[in-house]
Amino acid sequence: MYPKAHRPDRRVQAHFATKPLRQHVNCTLVDETAAAGGVIAGGSPGRLPVLRPTRLVESEDRKISGEPAASLSPSADRRRTSLVPVSATGDVRRRTSGSAIARSIRPFAAAFLEMSAEERRGSPIELPGVNADRYQFAFKGLPRRDIVRLPHRRVLHAQLRWTGQISDVDGIYRVELYAGEGYDPDSRRFTRPWTLVVDHRDWTSGQRNHFRDEFASVSGAARDHGLTPWAFALADQNPAELTELTLTRRAYVAFLPGQ
Repeated sequence: MYPKAHRPDRRVQAHFATKPLRQHVNCTLVDETAAAGGVIAGGSPGRLPVLRPTRLVESEDRKISGEPAASLSPSADRRRTSLVPVSATGDVRRRTSGSAIARSIRPFAAAFLEMSAEERRGSPIELPGVNADRYQFAFKGLPRRDIVRLPHRRVLHAQLRWTGQISDVDGIYRVELYAGEGYDPDSRRFTRPWTLVVDHRDWTSGQRNHFRDEFASVSGAARDHGLTPWAFALADQNPAELTELTLTRRAYVAFLPGQ
């Protein structure tokens, strides 16, 4: 369970800065928190503020080195090294960039939901393996009542079944979406639904917990407040089973409450 301040459906999630000078070092929540500070250009004053990221950059790896050299006294600072350059004062040397970056697909999905059609057409975006440079073309809504071959890699999205569950078998999460073939109006389910197939065997326990908590939080918000829950995934279609959308990275999938 997440404390109230950490629940994924909050607009601003609690997080902690690291000293000195309150720098965020490899903070995976800083992008989501920053979303409360950036406003989409041209948006109406009544709309909630949302970050409009342009480039997906995954968190830089950190590593633990071996034992310190004999000439050095034991020190946690010497044993722990980072791929992020650090100055003598401890300040992180940030690489400058002309674009707003995010470290997961979630801020992109939140921006997409808030944008108008005109904003989607004009907003630049850069995602791994996606040969589209505008939000409108980088995102692809899954067919609601059909299963088709998807020729291009895109951020795929569809409604989430808030009454559904996450299946976890042999390190694979399966999440049925509210779209597909063979809709049964009595059960309100599809006989062949589009399905997220998420290999989490290389995830940390924290990533697994966050994935399940995010799903539960968004499903609960939809049920309690009459919202439309959404699933977004930078996934690949299984050529042997077209209903399956496969991925392995935690940063490539997000669940969000709609309106």
